[in-house]
Amino acid sequence: MISHTLFKNRGHSWLAFGQDPQKPEKIIDTNQIVITSGEQAIVLDPGGLEIFPPMLAALTDKVPIENVKHLFLSHQDPDIGSSLPLWRQVCNQDVEIHLSWLWTSFVAHFDAEANLSPIPDEGAVINLGGIKLELIPAHYLHSSGNFSVYDEEARILWTGDIGAALLPKGSQDSFFVEDFDSHIQYIEGFHKRWMGSIRARDAWINRVSKLDLDILTPQHGLFFQGDDVNRFLDWFGALEIGSGIDAMGAGDTPSLPRVTTDTDPAPEEALEEAPEEIKVTEDEALPAQDPIPELEPVPEPEPVQEMAPTPQPEPEPEPVQEEENAVLPEFDESVGGYVFPDN
Repeated sequence: MISHTLFKNRGHSWLAFGQDPQKPEKIIDTNQIVITSGEQAIVLDPGGLEIFPPMLAALTDKVPIENVKHLFLSHQDPDIGSSLPLWRQVCNQDVEIHLSWLWTSFVAHFDAEANLSPIPDEGAVINLGGIKLELIPAHYLHSSGNFSVYDEEARILWTGDIGAALLPKGSQDSFFVEDFDSHIQYIEGFHKRWMGSIRARDAWINRVSKLDLDILTPQHGLFFQGDDVNRFLDWFGALEIGSGIDAMGAGDTPSLPRVTTDTDPAPEEALEEAPEEIKVTEDEALPAQDPIPELEPVPEPEPVQEMAPTPQPEPEPEPVQEEENAVLPEFDESVGGYVFPDN
């Protein structure tokens, strides 16, 4: 597995690991990040079971394993953290695993004894040896519980699947995009299908575009640096996403008109090709009706007198049948046994 130093300033560093030439072809290529600060380290999206041996060997060549105090999972996918129980075998037993609260009980299927630290939807901050790592919400891009990691001092943003590329085997010459326009062919299909929420996309871009960024690091493919960071954000912001919806037959079934009144709240944003809307006023919403006449009260029924029970005749005793005399067998010497006498 190849490693590359993205940032280094005294004891603070960002190390990238990936592009393993021995990786089985069926397994998607993944990038793993190790951030160090002093004698503490955190592994971002440590990867799946299949890449654990080469990842561990590459990491321990750079960082003592006892320095790994934290693991971070951007979301719940197996290529993100199915190696979790193996990491707990080599790290300290109290190593802290950070992930969205939404996935703690799901990821526990990988390792029920893991020390899972749930991240609230709004995000959190991890203090790593004196530096602060900001966990920025990236929900629905693509996972419903998803986070990016920002290091203000290093000016680097870990984005998980945002920015990911599906590259042909052997096409990587480095960890960085060298020609953004040529790289679009490897990221376009991925983002159209994996990213499903325009509102989430716009909210994420609005937040991260205000950060001081030199490098944007996705979990698959190549990293964006310099001007390519803003090129990617602009491209992603204009992309039509959610392509899988077409396979669901959207638009094949006509929508019924929706009835609204003047008191309905205005929608936050107009829907494209909205169904025909029938609008009526409150006065017209229901037809006028004649008043219901008042009914005379029904008189209460008079109490019913209880009748004395009718005497029942006692049953006559059944006649007792007399038993007939029982006939007993007699011993007959001619047959050497008992026989019943003839009547």
